[in-house]
Amino acid sequence: MCRIRTNGTSTETYLDTASRRAFDNFAEFDALYGDVPDMPALPHPRAMTARQVPAAIREGLEVTRAA
Repeated sequence: MCRIRTNGTSTETYLDTASRRAFDNFAEFDALYGDVPDMPALPHPRAMTARQVPAAIREGLEVTRAA
């Protein structure tokens, strides 16, 4: 697992795509916010693991491995 840091604090990341409906708490989200349109997929490739991110970018983002 890799962590992203924002202002020195570990931060979760989440890309809001159509997968939201697969979450266990989707009914609760739907009750709170109603019909929120799905965000279309980004036209850029995404790194699914830390090893897919070039070393120079990893170093700039301060990606660290969880213990």
